[in-house]
Amino acid sequence: MDSSLIPAGTRGTCPCCGSLDRLLFLCPRCDWKGAPEEARADAKQRLHDFSPGAGFQAFNPRGCAICETCWGQVGASVLACPLRLFYEAGLPAERRALPPDRQFGDAVTLQWERWLADRNWPEVTEIHWRRMVDHMVGEKEEA
Repeated sequence: MDSSLIPAGTRGTCPCCGSLDRLLFLCPRCDWKGAPEEARADAKQRLHDFSPGAGFQAFNPRGCAICETCWGQVGASVLACPLRLFYEAGLPAERRALPPDRQFGDAVTLQWERWLADRNWPEVTEIHWRRMVDHMVGEKEEA
């Protein structure tokens, strides 16, 4: 275990990858303290609508509570973090930190595929991420 990991003090489903019964760690890489409380609350609710209970683990001022594998992988590419994308999807275009162009979407897809390959393509994670993308796309189409 990495000595810089900060235990979240809980076990549960990782809201980032959907892995069940994991020891969760705080990921402070996104500064949720600086994010508007209303935007964080909206993101928590959207995440809860996608995966009931997951919203409690994410978008907190101290960081998101995620599994050790996600903590290690997401640190190298924070903008491709599924939770970051979920948060940004609910913001108006002018308030997003992420560029809306196609190249960025392709880069995220390639990054997720690399992460899945590093994990030996676990079905649970692949299904979770594909469902998350479908959920965000469906939400955008309904808006």
